[in-house]
Amino acid sequence: MVRAPALIQGSMMWEDTEESTSYPNLWVCSERSPRVFRIAHQIFESKVKGSSMRRDLINSRNPALRPLLVGLTMILMAMAIAACGGGGDSTDSTAGASTQASESETTDAAAIIKEVTARPTKIAVTEPIDKPVPKNMKIAYIEVGSPTSKEVRAQVEEAGKLFDWSVFSVTPTAGTTAAYVAAMENALRQNPDAIMYQSLPSASFASQLAKAKEAGIPVIETATTEEANSVPGLTATVFGNNFLLKNAYAQGQLMGALVEPGSKVGELNAQFIPLGPIVSSTEKGVLSSCPTCEFSNLEIAVTQLSKSQSLAVNYLRREGCEGVLVPSWFLWRGLESGVKSAGITTEIKAVSGGLESEGGLEKLANGEELMAGGSLFPTIEQGWYLVDAAARYFVGLPTTASEAPADPWIVTKETAPAEPEPAVKDFRQQFEKLWSGAH
Repeated sequence: MVRAPALIQGSMMWEDTEESTSYPNLWVCSERSPRVFRIAHQIFESKVKGSSMRRDLINSRNPALRPLLVGLTMILMAMAIAACGGGGDSTDSTAGASTQASESETTDAAAIIKEVTARPTKIAVTEPIDKPVPKNMKIAYIEVGSPTSKEVRAQVEEAGKLFDWSVFSVTPTAGTTAAYVAAMENALRQNPDAIMYQSLPSASFASQLAKAKEAGIPVIETATTEEANSVPGLTATVFGNNFLLKNAYAQGQLMGALVEPGSKVGELNAQFIPLGPIVSSTEKGVLSSCPTCEFSNLEIAVTQLSKSQSLAVNYLRREGCEGVLVPSWFLWRGLESGVKSAGITTEIKAVSGGLESEGGLEKLANGEELMAGGSLFPTIEQGWYLVDAAARYFVGLPTTASEAPADPWIVTKETAPAEPEPAVKDFRQQFEKLWSGAH
């Protein structure tokens, strides 16, 4: 007999029909490979979810639907048999099948969460500096006034002291191209030995980068999708595109594991830097742990940030999101109150970025702003990576060693620290070891 899929208590089992051929019972394979079986289960569910065909498929009495049933059955069999390494005889195991399916999905999601929230233990830089680094270098830091920008500047100072460097700040008067150009011109007039900044659109002041290159001044950026030399004069990018893609993928994985199969997942972004590849990586992460989830994205222009809360709430209501990724801390502020005020009753889980900012960890611990988990951006470490890149440039070593992508730190309420701290606890000691031959 053919055992046709039957949906019982939300789980897939197999019941007998009058066909003369017999196929393996896939629960044998589900026990050996719950991850693959869960995907197969979700594929079947996505075909019939919310459809009037569900009853006909279950009973297998509609001849017009037999081809679809057979096709779905063969897909499920092929995936499960491949996972098992081959077929074989089996017996019915309808008793407890719903429990087995539920347990396999729960175990799978739990395994994903455990893997993605493993705390990093090593910095990404592995190559030592074995040449004396020049002392008394003067570093210009373009400081935009945000808490993270200030922290990065403080860490550049701390790390730079190991080489007797000094740091001065130049602050743009506004978040505009004209203000960035003026800040760069100001920095160049002070004849620094290097210029550093975080998450600024380098292409908007390309002329000033060209001047820096002509003067032999390295320009090193952190936290951007702009790669080194993508704009002439941009010497190196730490925590650049490769890291941002890894971080986005990991956040997506966590989101997909936290929501139910078939959920609608959205993402809120501000257009400070080019976002296309990052959003794509997030989507891939979501779908890797929730193949039947639907993903969409809202990009908010910098000029509309004052309206970000209303834009975000309208988006969540329009899309019917059950999960939302919020990479930037200033986009999750007030999100929960906005959702409540709008009368949205859907339970929404948020995976948020920038938990190290604006009391994010406290909000996660208290379940505020819809938070179920998120990432701590390695703000403290960034300054040390910037100094490492500058030191390598000064001694003629490739800066690519400094640009290696670090492992992201993804947390849930259960794994998050009480206060912001470095992802790699002993990162200072690890850098100092790499620099031991540079003094």
